[in-house]
Amino acid sequence: MYDRRVRSRPVIHKAFEDLFLNRIDTSCCTNYLFVGDQVGTVTQLDCRKDFRVVKKYKGASGTLRDVKCHPTKPLFGECGLNRYFK
Repeated sequence: MYDRRVRSRPVIHKAFEDLFLNRIDTSCCTNYLFVGDQVGTVTQLDCRKDFRVVKKYKGASGTLRDVKCHPTKPLFGECGLNRYFK
């Protein structure tokens, strides 16, 4: 996580598994991050508690192409190589 007020240097560094992370989005309340990886898993992280894993969602076959959160509701969607939006 970067802070632009501190000369764009990282202020928080968190190691996260050994998978290639390719998509990330924040929830509507900005308390959660949704991170997509190379095997089709979306992981929900809590920003308030040192990026603790809240839940893992398995859905896509293969790598994720995109993860998007709804701007006002607590919903998110993901699309993988199988071309299904869930």
